This record gives sequence, C-alpha cells and structure tokens, in this order.
Amino acid sequence: MSDITLYDLASKGRCACWSLNPWKNIAPTLQPLGLAPQPPEVAIAPYTVPAIHFPSTETYLMDSFAIAQLLETHHPEPPLNLDAEILPKVQPLVRELMIKLAPLTFPSITRNLLNPSSAESFARTRPAWLKTGSMEELGTEEKKTEAWELAKPLIAEFENILGAEAGPFVLGQEVSFADFMIVGYLHMVRRADESVFGRIGEQGPALKGLYEACAEWLERDD
Repeated sequence: MSDITLYDLASKGRCACWSLNPWKNIAPTLQPLGLAPQPPEVAIAPYTVPAIHFPSTETYLMDSFAIAQLLETHHPEPPLNLDAEILPKVQPLVRELMIKLAPLTFPSITRNLLNPSSAESFARTRPAWLKTGSMEELGTEEKKTEAWELAKPLIAEFENILGAEAGPFVLGQEVSFADFMIVGYLHMVRRADESVFGRIGEQGPALKGLYEACAEWLERDD
C-alpha cells in the first residue's frame, strides 16, 4: 500500500486530507496521465480527485467508489463490504446532507481550508453547481437557518440506519465503505467548522459515535 499515490487538493498550512469528494480544475495534472474524462451524467467535472495511481499495474483511476473497488481487489482484507445492501441508500443520503448543509460548510471551506487558488475555484464553481449565485448568497443567515431545518430529517434517517444493528457501524460491529462515506463527510465538516460538526453530533448522537469509532482510520491524513 505504501507505493500507492493518492491525489487530493492542496489546503492551507499543512496539507492534509479533509474533503469527502474534492474536485477543481485538475485536468492539467490528470489528463497527461492517460485518464479519460468522466461523462457529465456521472461526475460533477471531467477530472476529479481523489484519484489514484497503482504502480504495480500502472493504473490511474478517478471516483471514490471505483477506487474502493480497485483497492478491494488488491487488498481484500479487511473487506470494505462494497456489496452491502445498505450502501445504495447511504450514498445518496450523504450527498443530500452535503447539499442541504452547504450554506454552513462551503463558505467555511473557502475561508478556513483552501489555499488562494483552490479557494477561488471553489467559491466560483460550488455555488454554480448548486445554482445559488455567489458564495455570499449561499451563506446568508437566512439560508443557514433553513439549512438546519432541511438537514433534520436526513440526520434522523442516518440515526435510524445506525440504530438498526447492534454496534457503532452501519453493519453493526463491522466497519464498511458505507461508514467511511459518512465519516468522510463528517470529517470535512469538522475541518471546516467545528461548531457545525458539534451541532450535527447533538442532533445525531449515533453519527457522533460512528465518527469516534472510526478515529483510527482518520489518524493518517497525509
């Protein structure tokens, strides 16, 4: 695993992983590697990160789930449970929660996490993706208040999912890719704004418990 190269976004200060599904204008970096652009119906941009390089097979790949499948092929233990029946339900829920809480998180990501060039791209493209005008228009107090109301039923749904089995993880006692999707988003929120992360934990104690149960997988972030 030590020879695998993962591509991510640069951030302020010490560069460390923080984004659930980062993307920006990284075509100049990835295109020369021979990666074909992703079709618009499956990706937010033609070239995205995370991306991965497997030197043993000279394989370059984009998209989090495709990368997880490749890692599972080469390193099947411990398993990621990519075939878990709950995964197709978790994936859209994570995306929907990210969209609903965007007024609270996206402006903070721009201010607190990104270096100037990445911040400019993020501030320009994220509101366009959400069709909300500018980052300033996205992050008004009215939209922040509305965001929490819209997020409540989604947080409740995550609580139901995590409460269905005996254990902190989606599948109970066994960690899976579904957990990493949820925790990846929670970690992004925590890096962007600790207060937003704290309020999610207050509304969703099982989500907080899941995050804490996954602490060992968050230790290495470089």
